[in-house]
Amino acid sequence: MFHRASSLAVLLFAGLVSAPPLHAAPETERDCIKKYITARSNPKKSLEVLRECAARFPDSAVIQLTLGRRLLRDYDEGTLDSSVRSEALAALERAAELDPAQVGEDWLKIAHLHDEAGRPDRCLHALGEAEPFLARTKREEVQDRRWDLALELDDHETALAVWDSIRFRRANDCDAQITAGRLLLGAGRPEQARRAFERALELRPGEPEAAAPLCHMLTGAVDGMTGSDRKLMLDTCEPLLDRLEADELEVLIDAALRVFRTEQALSLAEVALERDADNATAHFVLAEQGLRELMEDRKWSDADEPLLVHARKSLRGNLPEDREARAHAILGTALTYRALARYRSGGGGASSKLLTSTRQAFREALGHLGRAQSGGEPVSGEIEEVREALRALGVMDVELEKQELQARIAECESLGRQARQGYERNRPLKKSATRSTGLAPTVDSPEELARLESGRPVILLDARWGGDECRCRVKLEDGTTGWAPMKALD
Repeated sequence: MFHRASSLAVLLFAGLVSAPPLHAAPETERDCIKKYITARSNPKKSLEVLRECAARFPDSAVIQLTLGRRLLRDYDEGTLDSSVRSEALAALERAAELDPAQVGEDWLKIAHLHDEAGRPDRCLHALGEAEPFLARTKREEVQDRRWDLALELDDHETALAVWDSIRFRRANDCDAQITAGRLLLGAGRPEQARRAFERALELRPGEPEAAAPLCHMLTGAVDGMTGSDRKLMLDTCEPLLDRLEADELEVLIDAALRVFRTEQALSLAEVALERDADNATAHFVLAEQGLRELMEDRKWSDADEPLLVHARKSLRGNLPEDREARAHAILGTALTYRALARYRSGGGGASSKLLTSTRQAFREALGHLGRAQSGGEPVSGEIEEVREALRALGVMDVELEKQELQARIAECESLGRQARQGYERNRPLKKSATRSTGLAPTVDSPEELARLESGRPVILLDARWGGDECRCRVKLEDGTTGWAPMKALD
């Protein structure tokens, strides 16, 4: 033994044998990969080497990705059981964490593994990561799957993002259009939601799942509506009246009136009154229809009595100013015809009780007609008929003047409302907006008053009946205010 040791020492000294290094150089990632490649002829050995490499280099995206792919390949080929799938998923997800772009299309493998494991949320995420790396056909398949998963998970944000990618391909899919419409509406994108619902109705006319939300949308956004919008709303909502609230029915009645669909307005009014017996708009529509029927033969009968009921109830609600004036005109005209019928039927031998009630009816009619006239309704003919009838009934001229005075006061009150609205909009009234009402003002308008007194512009603040004339309160440029007689405004 001593001889052999001496020989090795001599060889070392002579440099013929290299001495082993005191510290071996550490194995690099590249070395590990080479070792795996070298061992690939032996599948079992190469897998062991690859697992060792993955354990030694946990921060190598290449090694982790290679291990995940290899495990899935062996599983697909039947050489490994299903237990390796979790190991493969861990390796692939580690690679994705280190370098998502390098994983590329293998995100689909991650998505598939999560899908099989019953984790749809993580599957959805992986599909989204995979999408940019896919060819068109495959990408469209992934988008469709993401759409379904997002809806399943109630992930509206993701679903809307996917919809923006698939909406052209789903243009003829009624169910998708309905679903997208709901999502868009919930996301505060009403115009796009409306287009989706409208498209769904083109594909499947009358589809309630599209018509109902579209109807609710339209009835809740009537400001600025065009005639075609109103017609669309009416056509859309007509089959869904049982689903609508009372205020929505009122919107539809208003729309039908504005587009001159009289018959539809009448049927809607009947439905509205079943829901709300005090619906002013519905009563207005039925009163208007009753007046049309009355004016066909201009002869009052007991069948016209509901006209009075509807007209009175319409005035108890909150009608727009133009309709309120029209409702006064309807009621005043109806009362006039009823009073005339009673007056003519009584003849010279009418009882004092009948005459008294007839006088009262004419006076009430004149009051309503005066308010209608102050609101711009053309009822001068009816007013003259009432005056003639009152004179024939022996009513003193002073009583007639009192009725006219009440009409003038109502007109002045209307002027005051207009004045306040004009002031709120900070728009001075113009002289062209004035008209004569038989009063005796000292000036034609606030502008003329200003021109006469100071030449400075004024704003009409209010109007009141004072003494025997309508007086306006104006504000000058310097902030001072004062009262002056004036003509009433249209």
